Amino acid sequence: MGIGDELANLADRAYLAAYEPERWIDWGGQVCELLGGYSTSFYVIDAMTGAIAHQAIRHPDPRAIERYVDEGIGALDPQIGHVLQLRTSQVFCDVDHLDLTNDNAREYVHYQRHNSNLRHYMTASTVLGGGSHIGGLSVHRAVAEGVTPDDSKRMMAALLPDFSRALQLGFLHADKLSAAYWEGVLTERSDPVLLIDEQGRFIRGGAAVERIFAAADGLDIRAGRLHACDPTSHERLRMLLARAVACVSPIGGSVPVRRPSGRAAYLVTALPLPRAIRMLAPFGAAALVTIVDPTARIRTNADRWRDAFGLTAREAELAALLMQGHSVDSAAHVLGIVTGTARLHLRHALAKTGVSRQADMIRLLSRL
Repeated sequence: MGIGDELANLADRAYLAAYEPERWIDWGGQVCELLGGYSTSFYVIDAMTGAIAHQAIRHPDPRAIERYVDEGIGALDPQIGHVLQLRTSQVFCDVDHLDLTNDNAREYVHYQRHNSNLRHYMTASTVLGGGSHIGGLSVHRAVAEGVTPDDSKRMMAALLPDFSRALQLGFLHADKLSAAYWEGVLTERSDPVLLIDEQGRFIRGGAAVERIFAAADGLDIRAGRLHACDPTSHERLRMLLARAVACVSPIGGSVPVRRPSGRAAYLVTALPLPRAIRMLAPFGAAALVTIVDPTARIRTNADRWRDAFGLTAREAELAALLMQGHSVDSAAHVLGIVTGTARLHLRHALAKTGVSRQADMIRLLSRL
């Protein structure tokens, strides 16, 4: 395959990434390989504040990325000031703009050289959202590889038009799709779900979350953050959320939260939103938080069960009651049928769902 074919394939893949933002990281790696680079940084910068709204770094040594983030070296990056002045898309190299008489720029170059084995870079940058954001891809070279060669510049320039259009499309498209998706997640689900940002602050939640807070039975919002009334529970909750929104290697988990009423504890689960997926998402969300109330009635999906497994209406009704904690006898009483008939319906439901035990059927149906 010739260089022209490889560039054409990369252009096509850029448009795929517009619809699936997690592809941008791999796309940047493919560009890096073609151009003889060592490391890449895909970024979106808020043009109003100059803050990095998103940055995904690909480097052979994960520890170098962790140090870069932990030590806040990105704040010294001389590219930020440069791209904020852009009015049109362009490709530039460090030799085009880097001023080594500037203390921050000199410190940045020194750090990259001695901690990440990086020196020269080339960047394709484009204006997004009518100027509200700047997006781009930087390809860094290893120290020993020297200045970016002219043929690499020409290849990056050839990619720039498609990269710019794809990133612009993704910026607008993903923003609208994400907004619609989260609107559905937060407002149409019956179980409590909320979003928090990278500082652990509450962004928004649905009606079910508001009902939890209104009950004032263990959880509320204080100083813009999810708060547990019980001190021990609150410390566990604070640590859970901090781990979920960590800049490096965020992890999810669950903790119980005691309730003053003495009812069964809430179970709070925090799920990090992978950076590649939330790259262009609205609200600045960093983690999804769910709250399970063991005393709440379980929501069932009888219609979905009927579609998936061919359950009859009565079989689905029985399954719903079993899921809510009823025995076969008590479910039969609720349905107004004899226990023998209920057991017959259960045998049919087990056969249709392909399991042999009631517990396995409930576990399967609950996943729908």
